[in-house]
Amino acid sequence: MDKAWSWIALGALILLCLLVSLVWFQGWRARRLNNLDMIIFYRGALDLMRFGILPEKGQLYSYQAYAPPGTAFLILPGMVLFRDPRLFEIPSTFLLYVGAVIVVFLIGRRTLGQNAGLGAGALFAVSRLGLQNPIETPFFVVLGIYFLLLWVQDRRRVGLPLAMIAEASALYVYPKNLPIVLAFPLLWWIYRPPVSWRSLLVASSIILTLWFPYLRFEVRRGFVDVRSYVLREPVQVVEGVRAVSQPPCFAELVGEVGTVDGFFLPYSGDPVLTERLIYSERGLLNGAEYRMCAIMSSIDRNFDGDSFLFGGLQATNAFLWAVFMTGGIALLASTTRIWPQRLRSIRSGITGRGLQVAGIAALWGLLSYALLDPGLVGRCCTADGSLDTSSRLVVEQLRLIVPLIGVSTLFGLYLGLSAGEEGSRASPLVPVLWIPWLALVILSEPNRADRFVWLWPLQVLAMVTTLAWFARSIRRPKIMFAIFAAVVFILSFPARLYSDKIADWSRNGYGGQDTGKLSVVDYLGSVAASRGVTTLAIGYQMVDPHFEKPGSSDPDYREGTWFDFLLDIRYGVHNLDQTVQGTSDIDEYRVLELRDGESQRQTPAEPPWIGYEEVAHFGRFAVYRRVAGNVQAAPAFLHGLSIQDLPRRALEREDADYPLIVCIRAMRDGPQGDPG
Repeated sequence: MDKAWSWIALGALILLCLLVSLVWFQGWRARRLNNLDMIIFYRGALDLMRFGILPEKGQLYSYQAYAPPGTAFLILPGMVLFRDPRLFEIPSTFLLYVGAVIVVFLIGRRTLGQNAGLGAGALFAVSRLGLQNPIETPFFVVLGIYFLLLWVQDRRRVGLPLAMIAEASALYVYPKNLPIVLAFPLLWWIYRPPVSWRSLLVASSIILTLWFPYLRFEVRRGFVDVRSYVLREPVQVVEGVRAVSQPPCFAELVGEVGTVDGFFLPYSGDPVLTERLIYSERGLLNGAEYRMCAIMSSIDRNFDGDSFLFGGLQATNAFLWAVFMTGGIALLASTTRIWPQRLRSIRSGITGRGLQVAGIAALWGLLSYALLDPGLVGRCCTADGSLDTSSRLVVEQLRLIVPLIGVSTLFGLYLGLSAGEEGSRASPLVPVLWIPWLALVILSEPNRADRFVWLWPLQVLAMVTTLAWFARSIRRPKIMFAIFAAVVFILSFPARLYSDKIADWSRNGYGGQDTGKLSVVDYLGSVAASRGVTTLAIGYQMVDPHFEKPGSSDPDYREGTWFDFLLDIRYGVHNLDQTVQGTSDIDEYRVLELRDGESQRQTPAEPPWIGYEEVAHFGRFAVYRRVAGNVQAAPAFLHGLSIQDLPRRALEREDADYPLIVCIRAMRDGPQGDPG
């Protein structure tokens, strides 16, 4: 019966994934393809498909350090299957999403029971953080956790090497989940499962083979990227070039939404919001305030979504975080090894007084909220009876988090200490949840929600732990669990995401409204084909990303780089203009991205550049061509050349003074005119 129920549950989850994916991938034609963090992965996948060259580096992080190239391998299947680049990520995204949901179900069933496993899988499947692009997929992390459970609970030697391979794959795709590696030795120290050194040697060989291209790349760079990530310092600091100031901390309150549709609210310029920025300044007190702000702002990172059914309602978000924290404390308390014999009386005192625990929790919440009033704290704890702005903001953060932590801790202790055998079965989840979560809360930069995305499956399991163990203490536990799960499901349901998708489906069809980017690429590709050339000089002026000056050491981080990639992959056309800002004097064509409201214009607008005229308009983009006889055009003798032939042909024309040739000669002669 249990096996039959498991297959039914798996079938229901896969069907749910299909429905979610159907809605989620709606609007695929509207993908703007402008994420600079993905362009290096796309180029790596293209080189692998065309030439068999293994990608050796990935995106640049905020520290200006290169990530491993694992995501390029996940883009490759879509690149092989489809010609339209807007579909390249879909195959891997879908398979990894379904796989993650199934593994979350298996982990939940193994540690919390059949119903709880189904609830965890379903909640994760429909949540706003369930279906992620390949770079942020949690699949490899949860797969590694499942293998760890096989190793710890079933004492199967193969579990550890499989977990190591899965986690190495996760790090190769998304290194931000590095803190979970610390759970491996702790699990061995607590449970002492068997270890096969031969299997570990085989696993190490596989991992080394997987990581070899990136390690070879890092050898050439002196492992500066690895050091930057581990030390949490920008590359410039690691190399000793310059010091970098800490980013300001936005004093977010628990459950408050600081980012809407990916836009960080303080950037809006609202004085009420900018006043709440705390800067890292010299002095012990200032440093403590800054660090406290960062910690408080990181505590509820995955529970401040603006797309929930009730929007960015702070009370709802704080409640969901409290449910997660209660489950985390319950799991921690259920680990019986932390309760020696002399503390058993405390344990029995908590488990036998449910109503008293609820009363104490309520009293704690009210008293701590009242005592942490900023005015009261200022009068009792400062010389002049008042707090400065940064201190007041930190106290306001504490005023919300301290009551919630106290209430969650008391309820979590009650549930965990009452768990019995269920607690022992779920106890291996404690290290893999608490170690990385605490590490991220303490060490992450302020206001970086993306650092916590990969932890979401474990947070869902902690939430379901609260629901399952609380329902167990009441009559008719299955019915009560269904009711509690429905409440959490409703509160965390990303209604706006799905409603927007369905509304767009009804207006613009399943594919959504085309941005016009590929039409521009096809137009320019047809121009090159009609001339029989493989090079054009094209400039770009984009709304996003737009560069006023160089901001990255990587040549792919420039304006219009996605257009150049699409021209290359679809038509084999190379752009002669490789400037970061997007435009230069050699441009024959220029592409302008229109702002919202401009894309529907019926007549050509005034050209933004002297000497250019509009020749085409597709969706959000207008194409301009240099008017004959105006401003020096790209040298005609360079057209039709491959990128490999450009330096040779350019240097043959020593009499020419085109900017491109000047640049090539400078690279040949070196900075002081020396050869090299």
